Amino acid sequence: MVETFLVPTLSHPVRIVIGACPDGYPSQGCHASGRRMDTIWLNPASGGLDTETTAHEMGHVFESYMWNLRWEHRPGSEFVPKTFGRIASVLFGEFNSSTLETEVWSEQFAESYSACARLPELSETITGFYGFQMSPEQHDLICPMIDEMGQRYEEASMVGEAESDSPRVRFRRNDTIGPLKP
Repeated sequence: MVETFLVPTLSHPVRIVIGACPDGYPSQGCHASGRRMDTIWLNPASGGLDTETTAHEMGHVFESYMWNLRWEHRPGSEFVPKTFGRIASVLFGEFNSSTLETEVWSEQFAESYSACARLPELSETITGFYGFQMSPEQHDLICPMIDEMGQRYEEASMVGEAESDSPRVRFRRNDTIGPLKP
């Protein structure tokens, strides 16, 4: 399913668990950051095997790995907070750095990533959870920024690898636990 996304996935491992989220809520999906690998849960009992939910949870993974790159102080990772700030400005109209520390930001970014992953263009405004709204104009601005972030992530990761003695595990899209079907 992720191979059909219209935005990049990152070359880093992701564990996909087909089952209920560990918090006990009947969510369609959820995400947990990990030191070496993030995990997403897709709950079939709540309809979580659809492309929209998968893309939303992969948006959380994208954001998480972007921040990890920056927090590792990898050369070339300065783009992360700057580009997320530009995306937040498009979504919220106004921006301050504390916005990027909120659950609302994270959820709205995941919704944006999901929309860009699934929809090549918008003809009308779409809505989602956490007050998410994306107009065709916002879609046209945000999706190329996500594409650019994916490219810059790979470049910064390579620079960091060349300067590091520790090898990085590479993302394999088919590394899943349980069947993942659209």
